[in-house]
Order: sequence, then C-alpha cells, then structure tokens
Amino acid sequence: MLGTLGVKLGELPQSSLAMLRSMLTHPEAAASARRLLGEQIDRVAGSLSGDDARLRAALMTLLMLGVTVGHQLLELDELRDVPQEELARLLRPGLRALAGPETS
Repeated sequence: MLGTLGVKLGELPQSSLAMLRSMLTHPEAAASARRLLGEQIDRVAGSLSGDDARLRAALMTLLMLGVTVGHQLLELDELRDVPQEELARLLRPGLRALAGPETS
C-alpha cells in the first residue's frame, strides 16, 4: 500500500483529479469512485487474513485517499513539502496495525 504513495502524491492524471473533485457532488462520479475504490479494497483484502479483512482493507484504502485529497486537491502546506519517504515512514505503523500481524 505504501508503494502506491509515490503514485498518489505524484502528478495524477486530470481525469483522476476530476473524479476526486466531483465524487462528492455528482452521482456518476461517486459511482465510479465507489467501483474503483471497491476494486482496490478487494485487492488489499485479498492479501489480509481474518473475518474483518475487508473492513481493514477499506480503512487502509481510505486513509490513503485522505492523504491524496489533502495533498492533491487541498494542497495542504503540511503535506506539500514533505518528502514521500517521510510520509511513508509516518503512515507505516498505522497501515501495519490495520494489516495485522500476519502481513507485517
């Protein structure tokens, strides 16, 4: 999951940015976002064990979505100038906790 951080914080295609901007206000964009996020959750959940694997995968995915929104759309100063490696270092413990001991 942290391996995708560079992609999420790098330049996103305009189509991805447009979907992020409109997913909360346009039903079609929301449906597309749900589908794409659902696919990502499926992939992450497939690598986790436990009855709550999908829930933990969803939390991991949405944590990364929040970081992406804060960086790409809100352009928060606190995220803007931080090297991706530093963000990954800070996110790693939380993502590992959600992944569970089997995938740490």
